[in-house]
Amino acid sequence: MGIHAASDTYRHSSANGNNTGTWDFYSELIGASVQENPNHVAGTPAYTMQHVGLHASTANLPDPWVKDEEYYYWEGGYFGTDNTEALRVEETIGPNGQVNSYDAERPMSWFRILPNGSRVFYTALGHAQSNYTSDMLFRTHIRDAMVWLLGDATNMRESSTASVRIWPNPSEGQVHVLSTSRSWESPIVLRDASGRELSQIIARGNRATLNLSQLEDGMYFIQASGRTTPLLLLR
Repeated sequence: MGIHAASDTYRHSSANGNNTGTWDFYSELIGASVQENPNHVAGTPAYTMQHVGLHASTANLPDPWVKDEEYYYWEGGYFGTDNTEALRVEETIGPNGQVNSYDAERPMSWFRILPNGSRVFYTALGHAQSNYTSDMLFRTHIRDAMVWLLGDATNMRESSTASVRIWPNPSEGQVHVLSTSRSWESPIVLRDASGRELSQIIARGNRATLNLSQLEDGMYFIQASGRTTPLLLLR
């Protein structure tokens, strides 16, 4: 997943601007490099976005969606030909007070499914801090995109291994870890996205419950019986 300035990092060699071509594979993975000058509209004006096709990331968003945002430009940058649009903003007004060629309707969120089955999602939205603290529509967009990225690991049936199941996933503060065998092979360890151990419990029987109420929203991993399963915590 890439958010906002992820497309203004390690610019593609075909994009205008400085410091290009260092890691072309990065911008090709994300799907774009924002043009350099100007990068975006002035300030965070309100414009209307439309859904493009059907995608999990937009399933719970209004259509149209009016949002205050620092809308990016792609014309002089790099934009991948295999991006599949999910959100498109209407024509905007440039920082010079005029409608420029790069102000035309353009993608703001898109996704890709790679040949190996891996998934990529990017949104140019998310400039202001309020997106993450109080904009519930933006948070919903990111949440649903993350669930889509996790794919087969986002429900109890599909996150199963031969010996361990976790439920519910995504979780809202409490998760149950179930063993399909008679006894646990190892302690249950909760780790953050960097792999750092946060807690460890010794299960009794074939079921344990983890209280996640003190954790921030995000991606975590549960390790049990030699298996590691991704967990998405959302409130």
